[in-house]
Amino acid sequence: MESPALLAPALSLLAAIIYGAVAQFIRLGLHHLDSQRGSAISILTTLAWFVLMSPWWFRLDDWRNPGLLAFVLAGLVHPVLSRYCAYESNRRVGATVSSTFDATSPLFGAALAILFLGEVLTPSILSGTLLAVGGVMFIYWTPMAPALVMRAAILFSFGAAAFRAVGLVAGKFGLGVLPNPFMAAFVTFAVSALLAVGLLALQRKSLVKYLTKAGPWWFVGAGTLSAGASVCLYFALLHGKAIVVIPIVAAAPLFTLMTGMLFGLEKLTIRIFVGVFITIVGVALVAVSKS
Repeated sequence: MESPALLAPALSLLAAIIYGAVAQFIRLGLHHLDSQRGSAISILTTLAWFVLMSPWWFRLDDWRNPGLLAFVLAGLVHPVLSRYCAYESNRRVGATVSSTFDATSPLFGAALAILFLGEVLTPSILSGTLLAVGGVMFIYWTPMAPALVMRAAILFSFGAAAFRAVGLVAGKFGLGVLPNPFMAAFVTFAVSALLAVGLLALQRKSLVKYLTKAGPWWFVGAGTLSAGASVCLYFALLHGKAIVVIPIVAAAPLFTLMTGMLFGLEKLTIRIFVGVFITIVGVALVAVSKS
């Protein structure tokens, strides 16, 4: 049975909304804990939720499916590396600069989807992607910053965008062989959790003792929300093309801003209004495109 045309865009948009709220949890958590430990806590929390849900999605035959290797590959880079880079970028250069560069993720995703998945970049998808990226960058862009700040932004924010794109394209490939979004999310986060905990152990960084404090629980909340967002994301990848899903999900910073406005952390300006309008037009173009 063919999936409804707008199912993947709708799920992608829901994932973007949830990820937007997640960023506010991260923002608060980074006031109390470093990005590496925070990233590990959020990844472990997300993994725990998928373990709890396993009676509803676990199938023994899936462990013999070759598509599992694609999910392992995805887990080696996303979320462990992408999330660490995003958190570190946020800590070093702030949400404004990091969100500007992180918005380039759809460009990496489009290139990878064309090269490795054989997806076709139509004029409407290209236009919508550029508008969505441009709208987010218009909101968050700041004038010339010190060279050291810009180097950090490029290293960590571009790294986060690239790693996320690689992980999602690998996940899309795996879903073509093993169409179980829950399994995709579980394996991805399990691999990332092993890497995150392993790196902390190698660096002799304690994790358990921080859980008794209030700050790390922001990352537990972020991980809980990320579990729901990941389900939406992988179902979107199952039913739609990566070249459509990635630009819509990358609009998450827009919803981070809206969440901040809702709680009085941000104020509406002409610049924000214009940027939001441009981004919405871009997302709409991608959503209704025929790829």
